[in-house]
Amino acid sequence: MHIDDHTKRTDHEPYESLDGVSLSDDHVSEQAMLQMPFSVVIEGRQYEGNGISLVNAYVKGLASRDYGQVIKPATFRVPFDGFQVTMAIEVVMVCVDDITGRYRLDFLNPTGPHLPRLRYILNAYIAGEVVGINDVLSVTADKVKKASAGDVNSEKSFVQRFKSVVGAAFVGAATVGLVVFAGSLVQNRLLVRDVPKLGKVMPSGAVIRSGADGQIVYVNPQAGLEEPLIAIQGADGRQLTVVNPCDCTLTMAKSSVVGAVVAKDDDLAYIPGNDSGIQVSAILPDKEAEMLMFGGVAEATLADGRTINLQTKDIKPPVSGQTATRATFTAPEGLLTLDDTGGPVKLRIKDSRYVSFMSLFNEYKKQVL
Repeated sequence: MHIDDHTKRTDHEPYESLDGVSLSDDHVSEQAMLQMPFSVVIEGRQYEGNGISLVNAYVKGLASRDYGQVIKPATFRVPFDGFQVTMAIEVVMVCVDDITGRYRLDFLNPTGPHLPRLRYILNAYIAGEVVGINDVLSVTADKVKKASAGDVNSEKSFVQRFKSVVGAAFVGAATVGLVVFAGSLVQNRLLVRDVPKLGKVMPSGAVIRSGADGQIVYVNPQAGLEEPLIAIQGADGRQLTVVNPCDCTLTMAKSSVVGAVVAKDDDLAYIPGNDSGIQVSAILPDKEAEMLMFGGVAEATLADGRTINLQTKDIKPPVSGQTATRATFTAPEGLLTLDDTGGPVKLRIKDSRYVSFMSLFNEYKKQVL
C-alpha cells in the first residue's frame, strides 16, 4: 500500500534559465541532512537515497549525461512497515561525483504541497517514533485545515463548489421536510381529529324518520295535522303511512319523492323547532366530544367542497346502552340553506390551543405581509 502526494509538473527547462532557484550550496538554504531509507524515481530510473533534508536530497545511481542542471519531475518513496509514502517533487538535478554516480537533487519549490508530509517524516525519524498510515494521512488533513481561505477557494473547482451547495440544499430541504412531517403527525394525532362518521345537514327541530325499508308511493307536503304525509310500500308487502304530527309547515327531505327507496330510520321530513335555521347533526366518539367540551371548534366540509366553521349548539351524552355522543352545530347565517338539507358532512374537530395558535399566526402574517 502507498500514499501518493502528486502535484502538476511543468515541462523540463534548462537550469540556467531559473534565476530564482535557491540551491543547497547557498548558506541561506542549508538544512540538516538526514540519513534514512528512501529512493527516488526520475523518468523511469530509480536512485538510492543518500541523505535528505527539507530543501534537497542526495542520491546514487546511473544517469545520462544530459541530466546535469535540468529540472526533473521526481517521485520520492519512503518505505514504512506495511506501506510506503510517495511524494512528487520537482527537482534540479546536479552531478556531484561522476565516478560514484552521486547526484544532488535541489527542490525547485521547497515549500510546496509535499512540505508538511516530508517535515513530519523527518521529525518522526529523528525522534525514533513509529509512523503509522493514519498519522501520515492526518498530516495532509491538518495542512488543509490550516490553509488560508483564499488558497482553499482557489483550489476548489466550480464543480466541487456546486456539489457542496447542492448537498447543503438537499440536507436543508430534508431537514425542513422532516420537521413538517413530524409537525403534521403531531397535529393529526393530538390537535386535529377527523370524525369517523359523516354528519348530516338538517333544519332545526324534530325529525320524522322512516319506520321500515321500502319504496315511497305517496307524498303530500301540504298535509295538515294528522293527515297522511308519506306512504311507504314495505319490502314485506305491507304499507306504512306516516302522518303529520303537528299543525305546522314541514320541511321535506330530499329523498322524500315518489318512487324513492328508503331504509329504516332514513329522514323523511323535519318539524320546525323553536329557533329557525339549518343545523348539522353528527355522532362523535369520546375523544372528539371531549375536545368540543373544552373549547374545541368543529369544521364542516360539504359535498360541494365548501368548508364552514361551526358553532357547537348542543352535546348530548350517550344514553343507557349506547357509547356514542350526539352533537348538533349551527353555522353563521346564510352559509347553510334548505338546499343543503339531507346532505352529508365531513367533520373535523380542532383543539382550542391549535385554534388560538393559528389565529395569532394568521394575525401576525397579515401584519407582516
